[in-house]
Amino acid sequence: MNQIGEFIGGRREPLKASELIALLPDTVRSSLQERWQDGIGKDGQFDTEFRGYALTREVPKADLEAAWRQAREINAPANLQELVTELVRLRALTKMRNETEMDSQIMISALAEEMAPYPIDIIQDACRKWARMEKFFPAWAELKDMMDFRLNRRKRLEKALADAML
Repeated sequence: MNQIGEFIGGRREPLKASELIALLPDTVRSSLQERWQDGIGKDGQFDTEFRGYALTREVPKADLEAAWRQAREINAPANLQELVTELVRLRALTKMRNETEMDSQIMISALAEEMAPYPIDIIQDACRKWARMEKFFPAWAELKDMMDFRLNRRKRLEKALADAML
């Protein structure tokens, strides 16, 4: 198992971008800089928005490619069996309206299709946190919001590394 696989094996929380960065080659890690933009939020208050990462200096191509491969690996889509297991677990731990077995299967299938692009640690975190905090089964939009929030920085890191290789 590689360094990333060893790091996330058995974890209950998703890997944060900062934890992924800590695993990258020193040359990449030391040249990464977060980009922020100040502005006024929808509520009229001062707001600072995370915009992504940039590399501040040249990095050896081999290190950059290794970092990009690590970021891609950690952001890889979940396998279907693990994904369905998490959804069935969530279904067992929350209440739903009365439905038939067929309705339940269709719902699990539809959610699995929508969640397929997400990494398993992000899916597990969203499903398990929902089951601990809420009584009723979530709508797709609620799970999507939770997963997008957790995945945003990791995807932006992967994009910055890919852009730097061009």
